Amino acid sequence: MLYVIRESIHNGEWADTVIAYDPVAGLSGTDGLVELLFTGEYPVLTWAPFLIASMAVARLDLPRARVRGRLARTGGALAVLGYGGSWLALSLVPGAHSTIAATDGDSGASAWWSDTVGYLIGDTPVTWLLVGVPHSQTTFSILGNSGVALALIAACVAATERLPRLTRLFAPVSAVGVIALTAYVLHVLAIAAVGMEEETGPALLALTCAIAAAMVLAVGWTRHFRRGPLEWLLHHSTGVARFIR
Repeated sequence: MLYVIRESIHNGEWADTVIAYDPVAGLSGTDGLVELLFTGEYPVLTWAPFLIASMAVARLDLPRARVRGRLARTGGALAVLGYGGSWLALSLVPGAHSTIAATDGDSGASAWWSDTVGYLIGDTPVTWLLVGVPHSQTTFSILGNSGVALALIAACVAATERLPRLTRLFAPVSAVGVIALTAYVLHVLAIAAVGMEEETGPALLALTCAIAAAMVLAVGWTRHFRRGPLEWLLHHSTGVARFIR
């Protein structure tokens, strides 16, 4: 669906009309809602499934072993369907690997799992709908990523239940989870402030520093507050929904 919408935006003029009358576009100097929903690097249409899945998982009784088992099996099945389906499709569709190689410069052989093949963007051949790489914004990618995340959640909860010491050992990681939205926004702002968009320094060093800073900030904050600042804002801004019947 995202591919069809993006192609219609690229080949038609309706998006220009929407952008021209979009107040968000005028205020932000971007393509506004069109970019937010469809053409941006993180379009809502692609990432909404992850949001919906996370809300569903949050309502599960994860301390129950049976529930965790079902979650792990569901995650495993989705991972196989996503990445395995991509691999199978790329192997069976004639010319799929060669088309990806001609478009991106990659061999195409790793297009079902490796992010070296790039993104799904304008003028992209329909064959790219078969890739499963991270951030490719394809159905296979969404299924595979969701499956791995679900299985990992089930494994982590099971591990902390069977090994209580892990709960204390990984307390800084859990603290980051409490302020996940705030930590994510801050790391994006930090990248922009330091000028790391072009990866001017060692990637591993930057990642290590970001992780350490997030954990230190999270531990300090959660000792005094229940929620992160953005989590608090989101909680109270959505609280009105409780009174809607």
